[in-house]
Amino acid sequence: MSKQPSPGGLTSLSVGDVVSGGLRVYRDHFKSYLWLAGQAYLWLLAPFLITVLGVTILAGLAAIMEPIALAGLIILAIAILLVPWGYCLGKFFAVQGVLARLVFFEVGEQPETVAAAKIQLMPRFWRFLWVSLLTSLVFFLFLIPIMLGYGVVFAVFAFLFTANDPGVVAILLAALLTIVWSLISLYIYIWAFARLALVDVCLALEPTLSPLNAVGRSWALTKGYVLSLQLIFFLAFLITLPLSMVTNLGSITTLILDIDPVWGSVIDVPLSLIISVLIVPFWQAIKALVYYDLRTRKEGLNLSLDLPTMDSF
Repeated sequence: MSKQPSPGGLTSLSVGDVVSGGLRVYRDHFKSYLWLAGQAYLWLLAPFLITVLGVTILAGLAAIMEPIALAGLIILAIAILLVPWGYCLGKFFAVQGVLARLVFFEVGEQPETVAAAKIQLMPRFWRFLWVSLLTSLVFFLFLIPIMLGYGVVFAVFAFLFTANDPGVVAILLAALLTIVWSLISLYIYIWAFARLALVDVCLALEPTLSPLNAVGRSWALTKGYVLSLQLIFFLAFLITLPLSMVTNLGSITTLILDIDPVWGSVIDVPLSLIISVLIVPFWQAIKALVYYDLRTRKEGLNLSLDLPTMDSF
């Protein structure tokens, strides 16, 4: 994104500016943002522990119950678990919205306190859950043609390799087809991610939006800037990649030492949690800065936002 003046003397951000700005804001507020990210993941602890307890109880009952009765009990347990999982996931996503909101106002030189941001967003946590489900549904719709394409690729594979000796040309053709479709699929995924990346930020900063409207708002804001957003998110991904690779340390260790893979999970799960807590504030900062930039370019960006009381969704 090239720099250009904007109303109020604000300046649009380049690709490098967005990423470096995200790092700088995160560094300047490292402790408070890290604590918020920790709070977000703590919300997932309760339903996780309840699920573990439920699975343990069901495993114990499996030996003394009839299969049909056990199946009914499992269905009932899943239905009951949806309530704590839904509640805590909503809180989880709402806290992430708080992070994005804090970054947005920090960049706009009108900093908001954590308490003020929570007052605005936490009562609306159900909307963050709904918008997450809607976004997942849209991603699934994009996944359908990708999977159908792979089905065609596998059908071609089957056709080419039905012969006893498919030949070098057939093998190269199959490999080329796989690579081409994989690249196309990757582009489709990144394109969809770029269009939907701002959904939670829109919901956090435009309180009159419904979850469905937030999806449309993200789609509209990112229109015409997909390539720039892809570059931003790819650069951010490269920055976080070394940390993300650490999450497989346990599995790699068990393979090298040839020990029980369970021990790999014992290491990987807490490592993944720690790395996620470290990375989430950076990604929310990146998305908040992208939102700031796009609104500067398209709408002039008025930071005197009206924050009305929300009706329940």
